[in-house]
Amino acid sequence: MSSTDSSELPRWAAYAFDVLDGREVVGEYVRKHCEQFVDDMGDPASRWEFNSDEADRFIDFIEGFIKHTRGEWAGRFMELSPWQCYFVANLFGWRERGTDLRRYRTANLFVARKSGKTQLAAAISVALMVLDNDAAGEFVFAATKKDQARLAFDEVRRIIQANPTLLKRFEVRRHDVRGPRDSVCKALASDSNTLDGLSLNLGVIDELHGMRDGSLVRVLKSSQGSRRNGLTLAITTA
Repeated sequence: MSSTDSSELPRWAAYAFDVLDGREVVGEYVRKHCEQFVDDMGDPASRWEFNSDEADRFIDFIEGFIKHTRGEWAGRFMELSPWQCYFVANLFGWRERGTDLRRYRTANLFVARKSGKTQLAAAISVALMVLDNDAAGEFVFAATKKDQARLAFDEVRRIIQANPTLLKRFEVRRHDVRGPRDSVCKALASDSNTLDGLSLNLGVIDELHGMRDGSLVRVLKSSQGSRRNGLTLAITTA
């Protein structure tokens, strides 16, 4: 099988072909996903269609508005790595034909330490609060302990405070962030009573491997029933 020249492809497509051609070394599950991605892109009879404009809209927002907030890169705009670009494109590019419903309602991000998973989860949250335009959207970062859940939530706060353009559209407070169209973002512990009654657009579970059982995942998923494109994103150290 001949390899594919990925140099002229969009970055999210280039990553998939680089994986399949062995230029990117990945695990079995990532490779299988890339195979499915390429197969579905070429199947006009598939239930799903890929909207490249929608994928690029989220990628462009992240790279155009989200800045690094810590370390030597602080103040510079975020530039997605190939795997991050592929991840974001898949979350927001795939739609069901005829309904515009997103394909993925659950996503698991298992990566090594210092791979930027917390920053990426925070960037996705900010992008959704701005781009989805859903009234009274709810965005939650949850973990076994609230201190852990606050890590990504505090990154959301720093991201907004680092960009005056974003700060005009958000109100950053200690315990929550208020955004466009009465949206709200906050951190909650898995044993919090306020987990009841949520209507989530996005529920991020930080350090999934530390959960004793799947009850938190079930609560967050069940809270998205009234949202057309609710998303549960679990992030953890591989």
